Amino acid sequence: MSKRNLFLLITIIGLSLLSGVVGGLVVRSYLLNLSFDVPLFGDINLGSSYRRGNLIISQPRKVVVQQDDRLAGVVAEAQKSVVDFYLKKNKPALAPFNQPALNAAPFYFNYERVGRGLVLTNDGWALTSAKISQPENFIAVDYEGNIMPLESTAENKAGGYFVKVRGQNLAAVQFADKGDAAVGQLLAVLHDDEVRVAYVENILKTANAGAVQSSEGWYRRIKISPSSLTRGDIVFNLSGLALGLYAADDLVMPIGYYVQPLANLLNKTEWRQTYLGVNYLSLSALVSEQELAGALLAPDAKGVAVVKNSPAAQAGLKAGDIILEIDGVKVDADNDLSELIQSYQPGKEIELTILRGKNKEKIKVKLGGG
Repeated sequence: MSKRNLFLLITIIGLSLLSGVVGGLVVRSYLLNLSFDVPLFGDINLGSSYRRGNLIISQPRKVVVQQDDRLAGVVAEAQKSVVDFYLKKNKPALAPFNQPALNAAPFYFNYERVGRGLVLTNDGWALTSAKISQPENFIAVDYEGNIMPLESTAENKAGGYFVKVRGQNLAAVQFADKGDAAVGQLLAVLHDDEVRVAYVENILKTANAGAVQSSEGWYRRIKISPSSLTRGDIVFNLSGLALGLYAADDLVMPIGYYVQPLANLLNKTEWRQTYLGVNYLSLSALVSEQELAGALLAPDAKGVAVVKNSPAAQAGLKAGDIILEIDGVKVDADNDLSELIQSYQPGKEIELTILRGKNKEKIKVKLGGG
């Protein structure tokens, strides 16, 4: 190559690089800077436009890669705490091929799976939305392909089934607390044979604002998007904690919903729902110029605020009372009355701080069980 041609090639390359730099500066200075206040040099600061405060993205491509790696790690660990359920086969599926190596034991195909279970304890208790009422007719398969028989099942009155798998040292899942979910948080959802990414759109802590609720209800739900999921799909956050099971209508039933029934199961006691016996308005859910908190005892559609002969009635609670605290814990947006009540076992004596008229009073109530 002649010196003239070499000089011309170097000049073209240099001009190309320079045009890219100038183009980037033009875009940042005249387009992004004018429209979105993006600085000419340095990192991109989303500032107040990001609803949770300042967010600086120094290396966007690196952030995406790190997020992908984190998601992959969460999924790999999450799958260790999941078992698949199949109808038990008595004969090898491939027996007609007359191959001795294939006739030793039954085979199971993914499409034959009847449901998935979330391993709750390392001795084999799992939670599933699949209807498994006769354990002798099913088997479980863990993430390593080990086939395990089922010992027993217990229908969960809160929904689904607890299933005892005959296995030891299984990888029990870690439960998420109610504070481990936040709006905008990314989630990993185990759906069929794939993993779907979703995010928390909203956390519903009460029924519709202005609606009368029961102290025996459970109103916390996690609304996610996008959905297109199946009932029973298992939802994890990116810390690897199990948030809950997908129910329907873009809503996830939090894992905390199953904690008390599981405790009763492990203690070999019958599960009974904790019972106070009141209907109420959650004041923190109402829109007001002043910050409201507490649970106002109010009549439901049947005109009942305090159920007759209930623990609340026996303790002297009345319509119009406002329950402010339970054992010193404030009843507010983070701690709804029904959620606090359902965290206790039946038979527990609790102390309520109430507002009756203009006076604060303390009332002790022994919770019942239904």
